[in-house]
Amino acid sequence: MIQIILMSTTWLFIDILTEVFGTAMLPKTRHFRRLAPTIFCALSYVVCFYALGQAMKLMTPGIAYAIWCGMGTVFITTCIPAYLKKQVLH
Repeated sequence: MIQIILMSTTWLFIDILTEVFGTAMLPKTRHFRRLAPTIFCALSYVVCFYALGQAMKLMTPGIAYAIWCGMGTVFITTCIPAYLKKQVLH
């Protein structure tokens, strides 16, 4: 039982981190005109949804989705403003 909880938590943690990374990479893609950031963004979302699927195999999908949405929102609202301070906003 403990192994299932740890594996589902690990998959969910990987899922949240890759989703936040992909969202943080979106401004760097410059409307998907820059190749390298676009590839990193797309790959991070692929890994994100794969990890979410793996987490949903081990826990209730509603709980996994709720944790994913909540923690993703918290990380994005705390990380993105610090990331955007380095950029000049027009």
